[in-house]
Amino acid sequence: SVPLWETANLDDYYPAKYVRLTVDPQAESMVAPPQTLSKRDPEFPSIPTALSAKAHRYAYTVGSHIQYPTLRDGKGKGLAGSLLKIDTARPNREEVYEFLPHEFVGEPFFVAKRGVDITQPGCEDKGYLVCYIANGRDLTTDLVILDVEGPGALERGPVARLRVPTYIPPGLHGTFVEGLSFENP
Repeated sequence: SVPLWETANLDDYYPAKYVRLTVDPQAESMVAPPQTLSKRDPEFPSIPTALSAKAHRYAYTVGSHIQYPTLRDGKGKGLAGSLLKIDTARPNREEVYEFLPHEFVGEPFFVAKRGVDITQPGCEDKGYLVCYIANGRDLTTDLVILDVEGPGALERGPVARLRVPTYIPPGLHGTFVEGLSFENP
């Protein structure tokens, strides 16, 4: 059979966007126009758990293999083949790491470096992104770890890549719980 990524007509789908909405809950209204922070088909956005529901500068998402052109009707989507580090303070500084055309990215999750309090100023990106990469050609899956600390860190690619013993299809959600393992439930 022919792989989906070679046969899908991506021109039939609307692209995802990462958009900031600023609202006033008391007034039940928007206080600023929506601001698009990324147009590279961002999906599965993730921020450090310690910053959930708090102001944060960086968001990490799955993105398309390439910046897919939007068609006149607004459609045009890419397949999930990259990781993005979106700088919400400076959206033009988006970082991208692209995997091979037959590799598809699972939901990334952020893991702080040991001993780092990411809630402190200047420490928010001192950590790693961890996610699965599904190889659609060989039907294998790797666990990848990428250092995201500092400008350009994500673009250097994985610091570790480990083959897992079974194929995990794309789209699996992920999470990280410090100290939890099968040996230590």
